[in-house]
Amino acid sequence: MADRAEIWQCPQCGASLNIADLGFYAQVVCPGCEHSEYVHTMLANFRVEGVVGVGGMSVVLRARDLVLNRCVAIKVLNDTYRNQADRISRFENECAMMAKVRHDNVVSVYSAGRARKQFYIAMELVEGRDLETLVNKEGVLSPQQAIEYTIQIVQGLDAAHKAGLLHRDMKPGNVIITPEGKAKVLDFGLALGKQDEDTEEIIWATPYYVPPETLERKEEDCRTDIYALGMTLRYLLTGAEQFKEAAASVSDLLQCKFKLSPMASIMPGADESLCDLVDHMTAYDVIKRPANYRDLLAELHAVHAALLSNTEEQTPHHRRRVRTRLMTEVGVTTILGVSAAVGGSMIATPEPEREFYTVSENPYSWYDVESLALAEQDLERRDYASAYARYKSLISNSTEPALAVWAAVTAAILCEHPAVAEENENAFDELSRQFSRHVERLRIASPAAKSLSNQLQYIAANGEAPEIAEADVPRPYLRSFHYLRCARRLFKESKVDEANAYIQMARRDYPTANVPYRYFGELIDALVKRWAPVQQATPNHVIADNLMQGARVAMIAHDVTAAGEKLNELIGLQGIDSKLVDEARVLKEVCEVSAAAFEMLQRHCSNEYHKGDNASDVRKVLRTLNKGKLHDEVYCLCCLLSGNYQEAFRANPYTADAREPFAVMMQDWQRRLNISAHR
Repeated sequence: MADRAEIWQCPQCGASLNIADLGFYAQVVCPGCEHSEYVHTMLANFRVEGVVGVGGMSVVLRARDLVLNRCVAIKVLNDTYRNQADRISRFENECAMMAKVRHDNVVSVYSAGRARKQFYIAMELVEGRDLETLVNKEGVLSPQQAIEYTIQIVQGLDAAHKAGLLHRDMKPGNVIITPEGKAKVLDFGLALGKQDEDTEEIIWATPYYVPPETLERKEEDCRTDIYALGMTLRYLLTGAEQFKEAAASVSDLLQCKFKLSPMASIMPGADESLCDLVDHMTAYDVIKRPANYRDLLAELHAVHAALLSNTEEQTPHHRRRVRTRLMTEVGVTTILGVSAAVGGSMIATPEPEREFYTVSENPYSWYDVESLALAEQDLERRDYASAYARYKSLISNSTEPALAVWAAVTAAILCEHPAVAEENENAFDELSRQFSRHVERLRIASPAAKSLSNQLQYIAANGEAPEIAEADVPRPYLRSFHYLRCARRLFKESKVDEANAYIQMARRDYPTANVPYRYFGELIDALVKRWAPVQQATPNHVIADNLMQGARVAMIAHDVTAAGEKLNELIGLQGIDSKLVDEARVLKEVCEVSAAAFEMLQRHCSNEYHKGDNASDVRKVLRTLNKGKLHDEVYCLCCLLSGNYQEAFRANPYTADAREPFAVMMQDWQRRLNISAHR
């Protein structure tokens, strides 16, 4: 029962009814004359006009803001949960996190508050149809249309992720398509911050779309949403949830997901790159999915381009397949030329030996192809010890020198990893010598290989000369190995700064490589750890001060990505001042929130805005966009980034409305910074 009665009197017969326990926009029926009407249609300055949708935990209402005279969507907990403290707390948390996200492909939060002892969120009301309804009414989408919508969804999820948010219930019903064709992600009701722990006993996410790691209660990250989005893409292309009726329990559901049919088997004749993309996104193992949204967007754009041009040749998926088929489908002379190209760039080659390889016209042996495929599978699983053993075996046993060259390169990069049981500290040098020996034999056997080898000898002699960009040489993986060998030599000569410069070149060149090795950075770290001279350890408090100083310089320049990386490194240090760590955590959140604002400035105001503009100049530029109080909000963020905390909190545009999401966020930061103790 309610604390006090709230009597509704029927306008037809005068009968009375206590409606205190009813929620917003509840329909009452007169017990006397059966007259019905909706009650509780006002909350704060909003007049409720209808129901937009009903979910498992919440209700979304259509309402009109009587102050601003605009239609909004009001989200409230449903009657089952609106009085449960834990649900209310999660609901408020959803609002606070959503307030950090500002992106064209995410439904915006306008404000929040309490009415009738219940928390509500006022959001952008998006006209249109959700993807589930669209497919049900009009049938499956064309591959091109499905990819275009998916690109927009990824951009929205990426913005949420940068604000610290995982969606955790991505499905067709949670994406609205506007009449203009814009996709907007909504319903972050199950969202968690990236550092939050899921304490729910019930899994609320929709079974067909929920990732295996959620069912198994394992750690979640952006790849969790990528899986659900991949299942969403399957639905858009097929119009069906293939195992919806087969999974009666969690174990059954996990088994269905483990045995998920390849996309090509349920869409015969579909574009191969599209099928590979969907399979990549919905891989059962987390590590086999795209590592982040940046990588996923690159794959989506590549597949979209392939669909438009009706060719797959530039897609990452095509390159992954070609990598293992290359040996049997491409003429050996071409392969020899590419592999040998890097040879002359590394070290002086030894005198040619008496027995020379000959260039075979036959494809690689079955042993070579099978061994290479197994080695690459080991790399995908990050089983470096097994991969290393296979590549070393290929160096000795392969009948083809080009494959021996490739195997020597990869084994050398793997040899210093802690997972590899290689005690010989000169293993890298020994493998490099084996590499050079095979290269020299190729050089003599193949005129094409000799020509390319000479080109890379020029590169080795001229460092990073401008001519390198125009040189007809293999750019990614083999060049990276060249840079690693240069770094190895410089480390031995104690030229640490120069060596590190070459290490950075290796990191820079590798990401475009035509191979499926996703953990190259980890392997380079292992190499550097073994190669770099031992130096006196710097105290953590000195490292922390240097990191904070570097972060402040980056924040003033509006390079929030670089600042966030330094702050994250600072937060991970042990034994430093807790106040400095607290400040770093706040500033990291400020960087994440600011990223979208600076991206928007560069997109819409590139002529007026320049990175590093002071807070006042940024506010002037944003005023021209006429986006409510956004200019004041970003002004506060810029003040925080520049270290002017007092001005940031003084200028908060919502001091009169402490429940507005931006105000909630600013209050949280002010409390955690303990601003009175700071400058």
